Amino acid sequence: MVLELSCWLLAHERVIHLYGVTNKYAAPGLVFDWAENGNGMDYIRELLEHPRKVQVPIIRNVADGLKFIHDEGVVHGDLKAANVLIHADNRAVLADFGLSRFARGHPSDYDPARLGSLRWCAPELQNEGQARATFESDMFAFGMLCLEVCLLPAPLLHAARD
Repeated sequence: MVLELSCWLLAHERVIHLYGVTNKYAAPGLVFDWAENGNGMDYIRELLEHPRKVQVPIIRNVADGLKFIHDEGVVHGDLKAANVLIHADNRAVLADFGLSRFARGHPSDYDPARLGSLRWCAPELQNEGQARATFESDMFAFGMLCLEVCLLPAPLLHAARD
């Protein structure tokens, strides 16, 4: 959770805002901005009659957020439309930094058992334990997210696991 918190301390309009941490419940919890329109995929599905009016802005917003975190040395590691949240003003923000890491982090910081969603993973990451998420694998996931947002069904629906 410490790494996840560190990633969310990066303040940017395309990264979900972290307000703080609570220990009010059984496990510590993170308190974020409320994204009224839910995640990117659900939002687009709700607008099936006119999806084009939101597809391009979502992709642009995600690209801006991804450029920002990469410039800050952070690899997202699990980029997909379900990990993009949409505010009431239709602004898309990156969320779910649970698999993120700092690109220049120590190799011992990486846990190969924590692989992102298979359908969005670069081929070199699909052999678990063989590689770690990189800026390049984030860009592959971004391409898959673009396909997901524009074509609507999740990529590689035949895959056994997400």
